[in-house]
Order: sequence, then C-alpha cells, then structure tokens
Amino acid sequence: LVLAIQLVAALAFPAIARAHAAQSGDGHPGSEEMALAVRNALVLAWTIACAAVAALLVGAPAIVSLLFGWGRMDNSALEQVAAWGRSGAWGLLPQSFLAVALTVLASVGRIRFAVLAYLVALALLVMLGAAGPTGGGALMWCMNAGFVLAALIAWGALGASAWRSWISVRALLAPLCALMVVACVVHWLGSADTAPVLVRDSDLKQAFPLVGSALSAIFVVVVSWFSSPGLRHALRS
Repeated sequence: LVLAIQLVAALAFPAIARAHAAQSGDGHPGSEEMALAVRNALVLAWTIACAAVAALLVGAPAIVSLLFGWGRMDNSALEQVAAWGRSGAWGLLPQSFLAVALTVLASVGRIRFAVLAYLVALALLVMLGAAGPTGGGALMWCMNAGFVLAALIAWGALGASAWRSWISVRALLAPLCALMVVACVVHWLGSADTAPVLVRDSDLKQAFPLVGSALSAIFVVVVSWFSSPGLRHALRS
C-alpha cells in the first residue's frame, strides 16, 4: 500500500518537473500548470491512502490470515499483526502528503529538506521509543506521529503559498469523510474484533471480510470520484 502511494508520486514526477521548468523559463509562467500537477498527484495519493485505510479497518484479520496464517504463526500472533496493521494504516494518510512533497522538493532541487524531514521523524521515533512504549501498537502510533512531523516539515519547506495553491481541501475532504463513515460503521458493528485464523482452519465465512474490505475501498474511491472533480481529472491525466 505504501508502494502504491509512492508510485503515484513517481508517476507525477515528470509532469511536476516539466511544470517547474516552464515556470522557471523566460516567458513561460508555469505556476498554474505546476499547481495542477501537484493537486492531481496529491488528490490521487490521498484517495488511495484513504481507501487503503478503510480496507484495512474492515479486513485486517482476513488479510493477515491470508498473508501469514500458513502455520508459522499462531492465532495470538496473527491477532497482534492485525492490530498493528490497523494502527499503522493511519500512517498512510500523512505518507501520501509526504510522498508528493518529496517529489516536488526533488523537482525544485531542494531535496535536503526531505532528508531533514526524515531525520527529525527518526529522532522523534527514537525519543518516543526510549520514553517507554515498546508494544507493537504503541510503536505504530509513534511511527504515524513521525510521518506527520515529516510531512509538516516537507510541506513547510515548500512555503505557505504552496499550501494555498496546491492543497484543495474540498477534493481531500470527500475521501476522508467516506473513510470516517467506514470507521464508524466498523466501530458500531464491532467487526474490528474479528479474530484472524490459520488458513487450514478457515472456511467460507473468512471470505466475507475480504469482500467487505474491497467494498470499503471501492466506496471511498466512488465517493471521491463523484464529489471531487480533481480525482476525475487526475485519473484522466
């Protein structure tokens, strides 16, 4: 899932680089082209991140069973991995912002700020880890905090004008609201309490969470598609 977000940023690199070159050239102000390229990359990465979080909230136990439930881990270990996956999934949201910011920083020749962002995030993770939390779930939330901090530093290096020009709140709000709906439904139905099982002990019922996971991700994408012209433009481009 992280690679999917990185792929969006990588695919957006040529368009962002061309827009920056046009912006820098004489008589070719490419500010609007640059803003469009960054907005498209950001809304697509953000939508993928929201859809991935929704999928993991619904289907983490079934996904963990499918990936790791082949006999080398017992049920209690699978439950831990599923819980860590749900916690770590929220880190995909700041990572979507971070991936696009790193692409822009690389395009404009300011990659040193990306290095600084990761160094500060790593320092935060070490400090929080040394402060006491050693459980997998707590460390996942520490990593999420590190990604948030790194994203803030990276976007801070781009300047306030970039925030105003390149971040479309309306386009980002639709998938986030859809994700919150999924999270509320999961909490209300208690489906997050479903325990993963070994593959040899699974039956047809184990397929239902996988279907629900896929449908949750599709729901987020569909809501974003109909609510955000930015996503439709990003997919067409």
